[in-house]
Amino acid sequence: LKTALLNCDRISHHPRFMQRVADNALYQKNLVSNLTFTLERNGNAISVPGILRMRKDNVIRLQLLIPVLRSEVGRIEFTPEGVLFVDRYHHQYVKTTYDEVDFLRDNGITFYSLQALFWNQLFAPGEQNVAQQTLKKFAADLASAATTVPVTLRKGQMSFRWDAEKASARIVKTTVTYDSQTHGKSQLVWNYADFRALGVKMFPAQQQFTFETEAAGKRQTGTVSIKMG
Repeated sequence: LKTALLNCDRISHHPRFMQRVADNALYQKNLVSNLTFTLERNGNAISVPGILRMRKDNVIRLQLLIPVLRSEVGRIEFTPEGVLFVDRYHHQYVKTTYDEVDFLRDNGITFYSLQALFWNQLFAPGEQNVAQQTLKKFAADLASAATTVPVTLRKGQMSFRWDAEKASARIVKTTVTYDSQTHGKSQLVWNYADFRALGVKMFPAQQQFTFETEAAGKRQTGTVSIKMG
């Protein structure tokens, strides 16, 4: 019983720390930046310049450009209504809604979940914002020996973990894991680095996310790196 009580105290809600993590969110509603977009898959990498445009609760748009000419060769766009992929080189595009993708729909993953990842914030599946009441659903391990505090949340077959610095409460890594006996295991790991002042808050100018999945019967992985400048 004593051990159980100690563990409960070690990993609990810790509202003050959770509030610090939430308070690191930017005040800005719009962000525009040049970027270098690098995609690595199956040992091959391609890197192109681009432009990142984000407007809170409205759009996340990554425009990929032809070097030197600076004309658009591709676009990835997320809005509350859906996702758009444009490949101008091959004259192709794909447009879909979140409800049309079973995995996203069944697990409450919407535009607002993706937005939080790009904006370096906490999120809760199925909710547009992390309100005060929602913060109580997160657990934080302040007794962790590491320099970061694991903040966790679980919903169904999905688990979420944010590693936040103890000193600054800034999120430096987000891990989303989906573990299914039917579809295998999939994991998204999103890393943040090179924090720079943006107004009175700090924002990561470097983001890298890796996605691994066994859903297709074999392991597949891909990594995207975004460096803003």
